[in-house]
Amino acid sequence: MSTTELVANVTTFLDGLEDEFEAINATDSIEFKQEAHFALQLLTKDPNKNFLVTIARKNMQSLKNAVLNIGACGLTLNPVFKYAYLVPRKGEICLDISYLGMVQLALNSGSLQKVQARMVYGNDNFSMRSINELPIHEFNPFSKDRGEKLGCYVAAQTLEGDWLIEVMDMTEIMKIRDTSEAFKKGYGPWINYPDEMIKKTVIKRAAKLWPKTDKKHLLEKAIHIANQTEGIDFESEREREEKALAEDFPIPVEEREIGAGTYKMLYGKLRGQTLDGSEVEDLSDYAITLEKREKSKGLSPKYTEILTSICMYLEKVEGV
Repeated sequence: MSTTELVANVTTFLDGLEDEFEAINATDSIEFKQEAHFALQLLTKDPNKNFLVTIARKNMQSLKNAVLNIGACGLTLNPVFKYAYLVPRKGEICLDISYLGMVQLALNSGSLQKVQARMVYGNDNFSMRSINELPIHEFNPFSKDRGEKLGCYVAAQTLEGDWLIEVMDMTEIMKIRDTSEAFKKGYGPWINYPDEMIKKTVIKRAAKLWPKTDKKHLLEKAIHIANQTEGIDFESEREREEKALAEDFPIPVEEREIGAGTYKMLYGKLRGQTLDGSEVEDLSDYAITLEKREKSKGLSPKYTEILTSICMYLEKVEGV
């Protein structure tokens, strides 16, 4: 089949998706005709000649799913913004959502005014500060030797001005990466775009703690799609993490309504751990401050019970 015939077939197929797209379109900011145009543009401007458009022709259902997912998330394929792409995976066309796309969805949710993700290297000056403050992160952006990668952090500022910080070191990140079926086979985004995948991984974890709004489900939908596209088995990761936590802490996992990931994050903060392993000063006051702050936000008794339990655990085990 000639290139002209391939493109004509795919174009006709895309045009037939308009009603389904509009039925699930999550926002007024994107229009089907524009997104269909961007989709065709991405498919036909593939540097490997007709590779993408040929896959689309052979697996129209995957193309349909990818295009409809655009509407379901409320993102755009406009290449100017770099929020999302159409990529080949195992003979299918998949929607690949970038970390920039996730940041935009977080901002669109209406609960955050700023979100940034930054890599941290061995030669950087990085340390956590008190709760609700940005980390100290100083480095020379023009240096050709910032050292080995230590990890990544995401800083999100709420409308009230509070900073929500999530930090992951490379050991944690690589455990997530290693669950990717594509990475195990030597291909996919973890091979081609490792830094972007690192940022996406930390954003996914950070998003669990971001305030809920009536639009946050769009970000959650995007994260679900990204996990499927990237071939990451987060269910097995969650089970592994909860098993490890159950051996360490006094509250049974099934009672932790805030989730194992959140529990682990709070424990790490209360211990005063930073990315380079150093400790914050006045750890005891730091723990009390965090507990009071969370109580003041009107969270559930179980949440504050967990915080109290962590403080007691630290006093007993580490002499905080």
